[in-house]
Amino acid sequence: MANQEVLYYNVCENFSVYELANGIKHIMEQAQCETQIITLSDTSYVVQCRNTSNDGWWRKLTGNAKALTVALDLNNLRLAVQIGNTEWGDKAAGYVLAYLVFWPLAITATYGIYSQNQLKQQVLDYIRNTTGHIPTYN
Repeated sequence: MANQEVLYYNVCENFSVYELANGIKHIMEQAQCETQIITLSDTSYVVQCRNTSNDGWWRKLTGNAKALTVALDLNNLRLAVQIGNTEWGDKAAGYVLAYLVFWPLAITATYGIYSQNQLKQQVLDYIRNTTGHIPTYN
């Protein structure tokens, strides 16, 4: 995953990674994204999303393409979460193109970055609220 960070959460004995993955999927669907859950094991899942609109080429050009991957892995009551934005290269390209050629596109590229960060923050808030703990980085 590009631009990923790994966070760790202590969880209780009855914690369900499956339910957490489905909750994250629901948040992504509310953001009008196509989502999928990949089951790696009973305690390890990957949740991915991307824009579902038909104007994908325009979104990529203007830097508004959203894609997010969340990897969840539970081991000994410790949940490891890797969350990474993708499509950042397209956002940067859209921003440079906007700046050099058509400055109003800079606004849409900036909005695309903001929008994607909002989705990431919603997912992180949901994980924190579901686990009931503040994450650590090791």
